[in-house]
Amino acid sequence: MAKKAAEGEKKSKKKKKKKKKQQTSSRASPQMTAALRLVKGALIQKLKELKMGRTTVRCIAKSETKGMVVVKDASLSKSDVEAFRKDLETEARFKVDDDVPVYVIEMNREEAEKMYGDLMFDEQKISDEVKTLKMLYVEGWILNVLGEGEKEPVNYTSDIGRVTIGKIKPNKKKGDLTVEFSLEIGAVSSRSRKTLSKCPTKSAVLGLASASEENDGEETQQVAGVDETQKITPWDVEGGDDGIDYDKLIRDFGSEKISQELLDRMERLTGRKPHHWLRRGLFFSHRELDLILDCYERGQPFYLYTGRGPSSEALHLGHLVPFTMTKWLQDTFQCPLVIQLTDDEKFLWKNMPLEECHRLA
Repeated sequence: MAKKAAEGEKKSKKKKKKKKKQQTSSRASPQMTAALRLVKGALIQKLKELKMGRTTVRCIAKSETKGMVVVKDASLSKSDVEAFRKDLETEARFKVDDDVPVYVIEMNREEAEKMYGDLMFDEQKISDEVKTLKMLYVEGWILNVLGEGEKEPVNYTSDIGRVTIGKIKPNKKKGDLTVEFSLEIGAVSSRSRKTLSKCPTKSAVLGLASASEENDGEETQQVAGVDETQKITPWDVEGGDDGIDYDKLIRDFGSEKISQELLDRMERLTGRKPHHWLRRGLFFSHRELDLILDCYERGQPFYLYTGRGPSSEALHLGHLVPFTMTKWLQDTFQCPLVIQLTDDEKFLWKNMPLEECHRLA
């Protein structure tokens, strides 16, 4: 009897321990909720074969400041662990420093699965009884379902805090990779969460994830009244029967239209009228210009970045237009400017001899 009682007590302790482990994610802080996805996104960036959907084996908040992510990947060797740890930590910290919005998207499950397939799911199956999904989305980084009872994330990546990557354990036998990390949580800003005017398309999410996922059989959604025959690339421009559909360009590139409200805010903050190319719609869309204006309003530093490919011995009109606009932005916001000459790009993709690239640069 005593033996049975001891066995029963042992089983009860195991059950409690298991239950406690399952509840850790629901007790995670808003910073940890976001940090778990931040680290998964960094892994997607650094492990080229790692896809976004159905590749997270476990995602555990051990405490408010310690977390662990286990992904399905067998590519990392033990000899490369330390170098990879440093690269992963740098990648995660850069994303925190980017100070980009952390969106929360709530969708009907059937509609979400029709739109995104399994991109937002981890390996664990979500009960069929769950009819509405709440998803965390960071543009260019991650789309992932929030667990039942899990706290909503912080509003911006800078609110996550300083990320330090700890132990990294590749397991070739199981075919997975374990990453442990810790957070140094600082002050959280009072900014409210940004909302999306519409959900990102699957194309946008795939383009922001890994290149290996781009051709996973996505169906192209035909938009009523839009000519889908136009082709716009950095090298070719082919309009449809009615010319260039700029609204379609905005949708395809995942940018936003530069609104009059945004131009008015720019004028109010800088005391200067927006450039006439902005007022006339020559530059018609943006990505996160509103965040730059937020930084300017708070007095936070930022810099401009542009460049040109060394393809000729002189500047041409294609160089002059963006440089003129960049100069106006630099003068208006009084910020540093970095100009890169992409000789490596010409060497790799245009079959230009290295000596010629250096000469033109």
